[in-house]
Amino acid sequence: PRTRLPPPADRGAWARGGQRWFDRLLVVVLLLPAPSWLIGDYARWTFALFPVLEIAPLWWRRSHPVLVFAAVAAATGLQAVVVSEPLYGQIAFAIAVYSVARYASLRAGLVAVGVGLVGAVVAAYRWVGHYLGAAGVNAITMAQYAVTIAAIVLTAWALGLTLQSRARYVAGLVERAEQAVRAADQQA
Repeated sequence: PRTRLPPPADRGAWARGGQRWFDRLLVVVLLLPAPSWLIGDYARWTFALFPVLEIAPLWWRRSHPVLVFAAVAAATGLQAVVVSEPLYGQIAFAIAVYSVARYASLRAGLVAVGVGLVGAVVAAYRWVGHYLGAAGVNAITMAQYAVTIAAIVLTAWALGLTLQSRARYVAGLVERAEQAVRAADQQA
């Protein structure tokens, strides 16, 4: 009796389908609060628009991680110019950094984390200025905000990089197992 591994294409197609559904569900769930900012006395179109601009590109985060990161980073940068306070849609930035680190090259991941670290300083300045006024912008307060935001960006990047490394390791194990099966078949 010959030992055979299950064809990886069957498992891979099922996994890719599940990943697509997960990405779609992630985008839909994250966009659910956006319309609420258009209702009531406190309606603000910017609070609805920017989360949509930041979250919607995540639909393609696995197939085009670098382009998705660029779109999310551009929307987040524009938000920093237009709105001086944090919005929930900025969670998309961490997800986009993770996606670049997980599905793109190391160089692209390093660029993404670099942009994220610069963004941490810009966001800290905007948010501290908004909440504490110009007098509240000092080195200690800025450092607290910037370090917190940078920690989120670095964690997303490290998680993506770790899972990319794990996927490569597992693929190497599968390849070696397939080679061993082929060698055993040839000897038989």
